[in-house]
Amino acid sequence: YCPALTFGNKKFEPGKCYLIKCNSVPGKNLLLYLRLLVLPTYIKPKTEPSTFVCISGAKMNLRYLETMLVMFFIFGSVVEAKKPGCDCDEEKPPAFCRGISCPKYTLVEKYKDFELRAYEATRWVTTPVGLSGEGLQQGFLHLTEYLNGKNKEGIQMVMGVPVLVIIPVVRSPVNGTMMILLPTEIENPPKPTDADVLLTNFNATSVYVRSYYDFSITDSNAAKLVNAVHSQGKDFERSFYASASYHDPALVIGRHSEVWVLAK
Repeated sequence: YCPALTFGNKKFEPGKCYLIKCNSVPGKNLLLYLRLLVLPTYIKPKTEPSTFVCISGAKMNLRYLETMLVMFFIFGSVVEAKKPGCDCDEEKPPAFCRGISCPKYTLVEKYKDFELRAYEATRWVTTPVGLSGEGLQQGFLHLTEYLNGKNKEGIQMVMGVPVLVIIPVVRSPVNGTMMILLPTEIENPPKPTDADVLLTNFNATSVYVRSYYDFSITDSNAAKLVNAVHSQGKDFERSFYASASYHDPALVIGRHSEVWVLAK
């Protein structure tokens, strides 16, 4: 990331696109268009951006960049935070939710490399996704369009976290499922107008969770979680696992990602 940025006295305004130039990087002139502070009406950030990201490399993967910017656009500000932990206060969400609505859970057991959480019943909006960068991008757009008014009542809803991707454990390529938490205050969510979008209710359930705070890939963390849970003699669902994202993928400081396996 950039150690210094040339902002000057410019005031960043919603709906505008700015050119951010990174200084103090020897031998490099890193330029990246970031759409800053452009938020759908259903997003209500509680903080102003405090950290911005630049990407270097003349042969940058444009498909990846497009996906990253879409996610940055949807999630909004990049928030600087310390390594979070669960405060386990039923009336206060964990720090890693960053003030955004997230499912309530009770911390049942905590081990060195994972923990067992008991989640309350939840309601999600879901869609099938291809497990590629383009497939995940398209799935995310389907879900956020529903939240932004593409539903039979035309209402806009606040997006919750995490964004879950259910990943089957099979050898041949198959689709997964992407899910976004629906706000609990909406008792009867409007029906989708998109045939690829579904509303799904989940009963209270328990999951084993591994948290990580860097850019390491989901697959390796899923393998570490499975090995750790197995070493403790715990029984769990082996046919799939879930990737849980709580922030935009461009975040550098204060990252928090998780992998889940369903406890039996």
